[in-house]
Amino acid sequence: MRRSIHVIVVMCLMVGMTAALPNPASAHLQGAVWTTAADGAKVNANLYDQKCPPLADPCVTPPLVPFLSGGPNFASPTRWVPDGEYYFQVTDPSGKVLLSNDNIEARRFEVATDGTGKKYVIYPLGGNPAPHIVCNDFINGNLTIALCPFDDTPNNGGVYKLWITRVSDYNPSDPHARFGFIPAYCKTDNFKVKGLASVWGEKVDDVDDPVEGVCIILYEVKKVRGQETLVEIDRTCTDGDGEFSFTNLPTGKYAVDEDLLCTDCGGDFADWERLSPAGPIYFNITKADVGSKGKNAQPGLPIYVGQFVNEEAFPSVAALQGVKFLDVDGDGCLDPGETALAGWEICLEMKNGNGSWVQAVDLSDTPVPCQTTGADGSFNFGNLPVPMTYRISETPKPGWLQTGPNPSSTEMEDPCGDITTDPPGADVLAVAVLGRWIVNFGETADVLTIVDNLNFGNQLAEVCVEKLDACTELPIEGFEFMLYESDCETPAMQFVDPDGPGGVPWGWYEVAPKTTDATGTACWENVLGGDYCVVETDEPGWLHVTPLEQPVTAVAGSTTTLTFYNWAPSMGLTPGYWKNWRNHYTSAQFCELVQGTVADVDGCTADIAAADAIFEHWDASPGDEMTIVLAFLLANQLTLNLTQSDLPNPSEGSLVPGSSLECSGTPLVLGDVIDDALACLGDSCSRDDLLTIKNWLACFAESRYSTPPCLPI
Repeated sequence: MRRSIHVIVVMCLMVGMTAALPNPASAHLQGAVWTTAADGAKVNANLYDQKCPPLADPCVTPPLVPFLSGGPNFASPTRWVPDGEYYFQVTDPSGKVLLSNDNIEARRFEVATDGTGKKYVIYPLGGNPAPHIVCNDFINGNLTIALCPFDDTPNNGGVYKLWITRVSDYNPSDPHARFGFIPAYCKTDNFKVKGLASVWGEKVDDVDDPVEGVCIILYEVKKVRGQETLVEIDRTCTDGDGEFSFTNLPTGKYAVDEDLLCTDCGGDFADWERLSPAGPIYFNITKADVGSKGKNAQPGLPIYVGQFVNEEAFPSVAALQGVKFLDVDGDGCLDPGETALAGWEICLEMKNGNGSWVQAVDLSDTPVPCQTTGADGSFNFGNLPVPMTYRISETPKPGWLQTGPNPSSTEMEDPCGDITTDPPGADVLAVAVLGRWIVNFGETADVLTIVDNLNFGNQLAEVCVEKLDACTELPIEGFEFMLYESDCETPAMQFVDPDGPGGVPWGWYEVAPKTTDATGTACWENVLGGDYCVVETDEPGWLHVTPLEQPVTAVAGSTTTLTFYNWAPSMGLTPGYWKNWRNHYTSAQFCELVQGTVADVDGCTADIAAADAIFEHWDASPGDEMTIVLAFLLANQLTLNLTQSDLPNPSEGSLVPGSSLECSGTPLVLGDVIDDALACLGDSCSRDDLLTIKNWLACFAESRYSTPPCLPI
């Protein structure tokens, strides 16, 4: 019959410091102490079956287990100890060997008397570490306290001694004390424990490795109507060495068996297969097993009862994994240097019995949710049953173009040639079609098959501008453009690694202005497909043939190019104008304009002198071609600088290096003509070349083209 455990908890003053106090003058302890069974019943000759209560039901009787009790007359105030707090301990019968092996504070209890004069026990008390098992004394309506844990007695007869003393009398430093218990102030009671046996066994797998966390059940084999019946009496768990044990077993017939469905020990062995033995392990405990010195002898050595051997029944299982990446070159394959993409949803389906695609389930029949790629772009679907056919898809995002795997409607097996399986050569076929992977695991797929490099590639859009001269169709370098959203105000976003390798990670950042290169081109790559606005920055000396702002629709997976046409007016100023520069500019202003010209020699005063010398006789020496070339060259250089400045410009001169015109049927660009002039002057070119360059320079200095001559007015 099972009996419930009741614990009375009463707040009390801490007494942990009393052990250190000097022993007070105490009267001899009156009354008596008893050991009884868990239910308070007297035990004949104080002979118990085992030291500790069974774990499964600690208050059950039998077996007989020693408990601290007030005895059959506990309720009488004169038959037990006075009210107060007490310690108890267990020793050998001589009191020379302490057998209690826990903290003394775990063995502190209180005896009290209620208003009717009835005594009762209070346990555990506040501060009790790891209190002992407590059961109900149904005879006296009180509590009993298990003496366990305590060690085996060295006494050949299996005899133990129980001691109790007042907390105030406990004094470990007293020379007459037995481990702090002074005999004159104690009550004792001897008891015996029958000779008992211990058994142990093992749990291993098919390669003889220990298996931890398996439930092992101990049965007593009883005769029920002539049939042997297994009655469970205890349970335990295999430890890290795969071992299990049971103690305090009296003589009799027993059996142990494993429970693979039990999860109380932390393991999950429901899918394991039993190899040996086929059923429980039976064994007998005899008198020889519990000792060789009589029926009350000390326990013998632990008995090895056998070994349970199992193997894990691995089902065939698969894993599918890959990477989501930015496909810069648009070939659908993950190439070195191409970056991973985080935050993309990848979903898994399986083909059911009627050939329809449904959400995949794993080995436990749990639906497999879609995954979101991590920072490394990876996804992994594991614990998948095989044989089976699976389909992996990505959830599209607007503004992106899927490039891989194989967006066409024609199936291709491993289009990039980089799919791997573990183990190699596994019974797996992976094909790509319409941007999805279809993976079939055959009947002979291994216990665990991993398919890798099931990658998904996507591409963004590129927007470029082309800057051209409206008349010459030549590219124009150095013009700045900015890409905005369609409102022409909000900067567009670009997916880039702004600081390169090792810098800020890839992500979405505002685009930066771009300046056209020598080909007249500037581009923004990796922008979402959609509508944008490109805005040109106005440059002095140029006319806009096309609007400063132009809308553009970017298409993912392709480059969209906008063309901006400009033309630079050729409104030159002659050497005669610049010879009289003092009519329009101060010396300081003129020195500013001379910077970078052929008259820029050494400081403002020297520069003015050099310029005046070039212009002084330019029109009075018709045979001096060198002076004339220098005069026209300097005039055009000064007009170039004036165009880029805020200085007075009364004659509306305007030239830039890109200014173009036809001179005697020859198309010219001012920047090229100036370069030719400087080279000719430096290399002492021929007189014919000098005259040609003089004429070209004169065409620009004397030109007055304010509108593009190539376009209708």
